[in-house]
Amino acid sequence: MVAEQQSKEIPKTMHTYSTDNDLRLRIAAGLGIVSYLIVEWFPYLGRLVTQLIPFSIDPTAPTLGLTLTVLTAIFAKWLWTQWPIRALGLVDVPNLDGEWNGEIISSFGDGEDDQSRSTPVEVTIEQSWRKLTIEFETDDSRSYSLGASFITAQSDPQLHYHYQSIPKPHAPDTMSIHRGSTELRFIEGENGNPDQLVGRYYTGRGRQNHGRIEVERVGS
Repeated sequence: MVAEQQSKEIPKTMHTYSTDNDLRLRIAAGLGIVSYLIVEWFPYLGRLVTQLIPFSIDPTAPTLGLTLTVLTAIFAKWLWTQWPIRALGLVDVPNLDGEWNGEIISSFGDGEDDQSRSTPVEVTIEQSWRKLTIEFETDDSRSYSLGASFITAQSDPQLHYHYQSIPKPHAPDTMSIHRGSTELRFIEGENGNPDQLVGRYYTGRGRQNHGRIEVERVGS
């Protein structure tokens, strides 16, 4: 019961993530320019559209702030994942949004081979242009990301993040609430193969546990 109550203390909310490039500044500047052009041309476009439809449109131009807010929201939610944006090199961060299944092979356990220490894991990643949240769930525990960063200056981008793990009520007494870090390499699927995340995790002081993570995307 204590573990269940403490797990509720972790808000499952999307947090910002950092990157190793300055493309966000360029995108923000571009969205600002587009917003300015829309505001300047809105009265003209309104009159033009009114001539083509049987009802009138309010020719009052929207404010620059409102236009920029709307464009930024559209870009952050949807546009950043689209092929034209990525083909132009405006976004280098991989889109990891979706469901992933695989296994964790831990250094903690009684077995003498990898199979005996392998634990099935389900991973849910929610991601937008600037924010994401990563949830790992096994039979005995659930963990949530607290902060993250992408390294994109290489063929297979890497995701580094730190997390907090909470044991489920039925978990063994040896398990406890702890924090750790994870390094994952994104391998884009080819020829019908699924995308993969492969890497390692490290727990904090007290547990001194580490292991390998291998998951594949099973849904978006």
